[in-house]
Amino acid sequence: MLTQSKITSGLQCRKRLWALVHRPPAHNDGTRDLRRNIRMRVLEQALKHVSEQATLNVAVEHQGVRVIVDALVPFEQGLKLISVRSAGGVKAHHLKALAIQWVVAEGAGHPLNRAEIIHINVDHNGPLTEPLYLTVDVTTDVQRMAAEIGDELPQLVGCIDGDEPDPEPGRHCFHPYTCPFAGECHPEAPHHTLNELYRVKARVLNTIKSRGIEYIKDIPDDIPLPPIPARQRQACRLDSIVLGPGLTSALDAISFPAAFIDFEAIQPAIPPWTGCRPFAMIPVQVSIHKVEADGTMTHHEWLAEDNLDPQPPLARWVANAIEGAATLIAYHASFEKSILAKLASVAPQEDAKALRDAMDRFVDLLPMMRNHVYHPEFRGRFNLKTIVAVLLPELAYSTLEVQRGDVASMLLEEFIVHGQPMDASLRAKRRDSLLRYCERDTLSLVELVRLLRISTA
Repeated sequence: MLTQSKITSGLQCRKRLWALVHRPPAHNDGTRDLRRNIRMRVLEQALKHVSEQATLNVAVEHQGVRVIVDALVPFEQGLKLISVRSAGGVKAHHLKALAIQWVVAEGAGHPLNRAEIIHINVDHNGPLTEPLYLTVDVTTDVQRMAAEIGDELPQLVGCIDGDEPDPEPGRHCFHPYTCPFAGECHPEAPHHTLNELYRVKARVLNTIKSRGIEYIKDIPDDIPLPPIPARQRQACRLDSIVLGPGLTSALDAISFPAAFIDFEAIQPAIPPWTGCRPFAMIPVQVSIHKVEADGTMTHHEWLAEDNLDPQPPLARWVANAIEGAATLIAYHASFEKSILAKLASVAPQEDAKALRDAMDRFVDLLPMMRNHVYHPEFRGRFNLKTIVAVLLPELAYSTLEVQRGDVASMLLEEFIVHGQPMDASLRAKRRDSLLRYCERDTLSLVELVRLLRISTA
C-alpha cells in the first residue's frame, strides 16, 4: 500500500515516489517525527470540538493507496471529510492532501459531499477572545483537485513497478519541503555556475548568457557587476577567498567588551502560557560569549527548565549577562533585537531599559560577510552554517547532534512545553545537545571575527 505522503511526493515528481519505495533514504534527522508530534497534539484538541457523530482517525484503502482521514461526519445524506492542520491558514499542499483523501475515500465507497479544513486561528489571544480553531469549507477546491488526481492515481501506483523515472527538476524539489533526493537532480557543478550569482538582475544575467558564458569566472570585465557579484567573480577566478577593502572599518565597529549573543525560540501552534498567541515567537534559550579587550573569553548560557513562561526570568538573566558590554554581536541581528524588545516588554523597568539600550549597540555579522567577504565555496550563500563549514571547518555543525535551527526549535518545544523526553538520563542528554547547538552559534561568531581580524591585519 502507498501512503498519502508517498502519493503527494509522486504528484510532485515520479522519480521521488519511485525512489521512496525502492531505496528510501537511510538518514532520518527526526524532523518528520517532531512535526507529527506537533500535529497530533493539535489534532487531538481540535477534534474535541467536532460532532459527537464523527468517526475519527479512519483508515481508508483504495487502488493500492491507504490514507488516514482525521474525521468523517454525517452531513446531508452523505459524509463530511475533515482535515485538521497545525497551521495558521489553508495552504495549497493542505488542499492537495485532502483531495487525495477524497479520491481514496470515495473510491472505497464513502459518499462524500463536503470537505473542511480546521486550522489554528492566529487571532486567538486567550480563552475569552477569538476561538482557537477556525473551520473553512474547501469543497469546491478539493473536488476540482480530486478529479485531476483521480485520473493520475493509477499511473502513480503503476509507475513503482517499472524502471526508475527520469528526473523532473524544478521548484517542487524544494517546496513545500526539500526532496531527500534533490542532490541527485541538482548535482553541484565542477565549477561555479551563474546560478550562484547573488541577486543579479535578469537583464544582466541575460546579457551574460547571450554570450554563451556558463561559469562565474568567465564573465568578462566589460560586463559590469554589482559589488557582491563582482567579488564572486574575482574569488572564482582566484579560487580563493576575497576580502573587500571596507572590511577593516566594518570590524572597527566592534568595541570591547563584546557580547556575542544568540537566542533560540519556539513557536507553538497552541499557546502554552497566558498572553501568548498561536505561533508567537517565544525565546527559551540563549548563549553569550563575552570577550574582553585582552581576548579573555567567558561563556554564559541559559535554558528554560520547566513548563512555566520562561520570558520574565530570561529577561532578568540577559539584562545581567550583557551588563558592561560595549557591543552586542549577532548573525542576522534583527532577530536578536526583536527578542530583546519582547523580553523588555515583560521585564521590570530597570532591566527593560538595559535591554532596550542594548538594541542600539548591535553589530550584525551577516551584512559584514555579505558586503566584504566571499569564498567560492559559499556558492552564493551567506547563512552562518555555510560560512562556518567553509572558513571554520573545525566548528562545522555536522559534528553536533542538533544541526539545524528548525530542529532545535521543535526539540525545545518538546523539552520545555511537553516535558519530553521524560526519562531523566535521556532528558539530560537532550538538554546538553540543545546547549551545545546554541553555544556553537556564538562560539562560531567569536572565531569568525578573530579570523577576519587576523586576515586584515
